Amino acid sequence: SAFHDGFMRVHNGDYPSSRPLVSLYDFGDDTNSIGDVYQTAVAAGADLVVGPLGRDAVASLMSQSTLNVPTLLLGSSNTEHTSNAFFVDLSRRSEALSLVTHARARGLENALVLYTLTKANKAAADTAVQAWQDQGGQITDTVIVDSTRSDFSEMILRMLGLSHIEAQTNALQNTLGDTLPLTVVPRIRRDLDVILLFADQKTARLLKPQIDFHHAGKLPIYSQNTVFTGTPDPVNDLDLEGVLFSDMPWVVRRTGRFERSGKMLTDAKRYQGFGIDRLYALGMDAYRLACEIQILPHDSIRQVSGASGTYFLQADGIEKQPDWVFFRQGIPEPLPPVILR
Repeated sequence: SAFHDGFMRVHNGDYPSSRPLVSLYDFGDDTNSIGDVYQTAVAAGADLVVGPLGRDAVASLMSQSTLNVPTLLLGSSNTEHTSNAFFVDLSRRSEALSLVTHARARGLENALVLYTLTKANKAAADTAVQAWQDQGGQITDTVIVDSTRSDFSEMILRMLGLSHIEAQTNALQNTLGDTLPLTVVPRIRRDLDVILLFADQKTARLLKPQIDFHHAGKLPIYSQNTVFTGTPDPVNDLDLEGVLFSDMPWVVRRTGRFERSGKMLTDAKRYQGFGIDRLYALGMDAYRLACEIQILPHDSIRQVSGASGTYFLQADGIEKQPDWVFFRQGIPEPLPPVILR
């Protein structure tokens, strides 16, 4: 419903002479019927299809049916290039790749990877590790974070190399005895430039202050938009101070074209503060992308600055660039753009 409402919001605001006739085909939860539904739509005269939405639904369509007309697919693009297929990749894998590209473009080379043991976070971490190495970076370590715990001191001391220093200090103190007390200034391992964190918001809020406490507060920490609900919460998000992540302009911009004014939000109010607000933004952009696909010259690139990101369209696919932000005083603030090398 959120996606459909976003799509129709832009459709209804378009010039009457430019609006396409839109028909909705709802296959419910029956992904096995998607191929038949698609062919029914094409047989009824559809000259462009938007959807389906979701990784499993996209995979089901690709395995069942030949795409007879240009089709905007909203899910994972882990398939070979197919004629008439235009993917908007919504996967955590795609977000992880974007994260790596952004961090490497800033010259960060030695990365420590932390992740909680969920299927999505492990897949994102694995993708990031491989991409980081492919782009010439070094992975110093990968660490599984136990999300059932609240005290990560032991893990942090170990991964930052501080436990080794503590052991050496204790051994030396035992040798010298109590007559000559030692004062040691802890220093984290030197082969660290950045931490890549793949975790839920609750775990990230617990982990970040403890990393700061253990003398690693100056290390940049990249994460995913799982650390932000879409609704500013400056009191609780103070614990995420400095964490960088990417998200949709519709969610993180507070000024300019996507400023969340009362007029802009009248028909989106019921989605505000929920994850599905991102689907509303995606629906708005899907309409714009669909219109561009229909008139896209074969050898050209079109740019669409949308609510869910900046899109670059060409005949062989779609590339999306999100907004990059960081928490400052508990509020996502724009990060200065990086000039990609």
